[in-house]
Amino acid sequence: MRPFVLAASVLLLSGELSAFEPTQPFHVPNAVLVNISEADLNRIVRDAFRESVGPSIERVSSDLSRGIRDLQYAARFSEPVLALDTEGGMTVDLDLLEAELRIGRLEHKFMRRMASCDGAGINVDPERPLEVALRMRFEINDHDLHIVPESVTIENTKGIRLVKPTSCRNTWLPKWLVWWIGKGQLRRKIDNLDELMLAKARESAAELNEESGFLTKHWSIEARDGSTATSNFYLYPQRVDTSHGSLLIGFAGSTTQLEEATQSMPDWVAAESQRSYLGVSESFLNVAIRAAIGRLRTEPRQLSSGVSKLLRGSAARSLIPGLRDVESPENLRVGLVFHSPPRIEFEVLEAAADQTATDAVPNRALIRIHLSGAELTLWESDEFLGALEIESARLAVAPYLNLLGGISFDIVENAWLLSSRGMEFDEETLAATFQELFFGEVFETSYEPVAQRSFDLGETKFQPRYFSLLGQHLVIGLTEF
Repeated sequence: MRPFVLAASVLLLSGELSAFEPTQPFHVPNAVLVNISEADLNRIVRDAFRESVGPSIERVSSDLSRGIRDLQYAARFSEPVLALDTEGGMTVDLDLLEAELRIGRLEHKFMRRMASCDGAGINVDPERPLEVALRMRFEINDHDLHIVPESVTIENTKGIRLVKPTSCRNTWLPKWLVWWIGKGQLRRKIDNLDELMLAKARESAAELNEESGFLTKHWSIEARDGSTATSNFYLYPQRVDTSHGSLLIGFAGSTTQLEEATQSMPDWVAAESQRSYLGVSESFLNVAIRAAIGRLRTEPRQLSSGVSKLLRGSAARSLIPGLRDVESPENLRVGLVFHSPPRIEFEVLEAAADQTATDAVPNRALIRIHLSGAELTLWESDEFLGALEIESARLAVAPYLNLLGGISFDIVENAWLLSSRGMEFDEETLAATFQELFFGEVFETSYEPVAQRSFDLGETKFQPRYFSLLGQHLVIGLTEF
């Protein structure tokens, strides 16, 4: 057990690593794909509607426009239904099934006197509900996804019935004549209801589109020194596609945010349009790894008292016999160098012979990591003692959904080849220790799964459903939580 603890402690010594500056700018279209099926979009819209409005509302308002006081209203709605078109747009249909609005007091200056009427209102006949359709489109603006409301149409406004006031005062005219004049003003407001609703929709969309809004999803990873523009890279929405009956957003990975969309979506997206998923491309992950770590190096640093004591113990001297020749173990320092970044490959994991077609995941994804050229260096004060190099490591796992929730991994490959220079290391035992360390970390996910939190879109929660390899993308299927 102690060699295992030693290996784990040594791997944690790297601490803060300075960012690697890419030698060349890069741009990876379709680095990440987010697809939301029309059915799941409807769930998102319905959940948001239920949270903010609900099937019915009853409210009283006193902060109203000039001439209207003490407004009370109650309304009952159908659930919204969303439909996508093939041109990047969508329509949300909603019926106002029943409504009753009462105006406590209508006021208007007439013949130098403030005339008023009480109890006027509007009813929507439940036999003739209002049909409301909101037309919107998706667009990429300044590398953010925006929703742009275009129009509101209201059908069957003849189902709106005006309710005359119960009393009027300070008028020179009879109540019936005052109402005849007043209801014309109300009717004009009803005729402009579509414009009022469109203005409200644009106001709500502006809140979603603002910097801290729900739709603003772009990320930047910056170099810690901030020295050059190429030391940063970004992930931002670049293309929106609704041509397959789903909302498909393509995110680009780039060292600049000035790149425009230059590549169409992968061919396989049409067949997957009825599923919601997150897809991450192999090329982007490798570019991101190179940009983030590349040729990383840490300066040799003093060991903590616990690790220093561990390295002076018998287990450490068995793994690193060269430590026996160190005159001042308390002055040991450790550094870490990556001569080349890790490399990731996605492959299709072949189903086992005894696995039936019903429980096999189509194109089940295998994630393989190649690691070489990582070097752990040992120093006594400023004197170089020796180094342990990972000549090659091949690690492969297959993700799966844990019954406890979250994601766990099956180990498919776990091979290490180490070499040393400058001082004596027990390379075979250390390689076995690293194997044990990797196995233990992966096995731990079987009873402590990772990513147990849901992926939230507004009020709707999603969780992983499957892991497939489609083209060069690792596709994580999503289902409502």
